[in-house]
Amino acid sequence: MMASQPFPSRRRLAGASAGGGRRAAWLGIAALALAIAPLLPGFWLAPQAAQAGGVKEKFAAMGMITFSRRVPAPAFTLPTLTGEVFRLQDLRGKIVFLNFWATWCVPCREEMPAMQSLADAFAQRPFAMVAISQDAAGERVVRPFVEELKLRFTILLDMDKAVTQRYSVRALPSTYLIGRDGAVLGIALGPREWNSPQARALIEALLELPAAAPSAAPNSESAN
Repeated sequence: MMASQPFPSRRRLAGASAGGGRRAAWLGIAALALAIAPLLPGFWLAPQAAQAGGVKEKFAAMGMITFSRRVPAPAFTLPTLTGEVFRLQDLRGKIVFLNFWATWCVPCREEMPAMQSLADAFAQRPFAMVAISQDAAGERVVRPFVEELKLRFTILLDMDKAVTQRYSVRALPSTYLIGRDGAVLGIALGPREWNSPQARALIEALLELPAAAPSAAPNSESAN
């Protein structure tokens, strides 16, 4: 497995803000977000993204965190459940839905049917859904889970949690929305109703944004 340099240290963190939505049900998630915010990298939502189609408000409607500095999502290479090699950089030019999960995580299981519905809804658009399993047992436990739920989006195996650590994941599920240029636009801590009108509106708005020129990959891949 190969992975890029980790996110910047907390000293380079810029302020973060979480949007509203389902506040009463997710006070625990909000508290967790505040607790781990110093551990997360600094991101920014580009001005044109914040203005075009009310994207910032759409992130808030999903209760997602956005940040004030732009940091590219760390590049990585992981095996897929079907034995292929997946490279994040191959998805440049697409909106990427990057989800961290595990078979033993009940909220992960609950949100995955909605994730599949969202993936189906945007199957003909430049949108890619990728879910990274944290299960140390790998394919032995992941494959039956995927077959039971009839999941068809890309499943990756991060058995040593190296990529999970690069992304400073502290809660499962966690979802990172990555822009066409490879920069993270927002993070959802905990499950969401990904097939809701709000979720579809957010993805649609991100797809309608003008594609930014990809930056020269500062996070080159290196052997783990």
